[in-house]
Amino acid sequence: MYDNSSVPVTTIATGYNVLAELKSEGRLYNIEIFSYAVFQYGKYLTAQNNELAEPILIDAIAHFSMLEQSNKIADCYLLLSDFLHNKTNLKNHSIINNKLSALPN
Repeated sequence: MYDNSSVPVTTIATGYNVLAELKSEGRLYNIEIFSYAVFQYGKYLTAQNNELAEPILIDAIAHFSMLEQSNKIADCYLLLSDFLHNKTNLKNHSIINNKLSALPN
């Protein structure tokens, strides 16, 4: 579990945005750094119940899909499902759970 008081979300967001920009410009030479950052940022936002969790996790799913990392895709869907469940968005929660069950093992 994350320590909610350790780092302000704006500081984390700034670092993530720099990495995302570098990636989009083709100037991020170690994609594993972005992989780690996008997953951890999504996990952090989910733990914070922050509205940014949904778009970041959707970006993470797209990122890991391009890399064909089904384990990370599944982890992101689980986080997204948890986030939507906490937000009582049960319709989207069910859709995400269906997508998760359709992923290969």
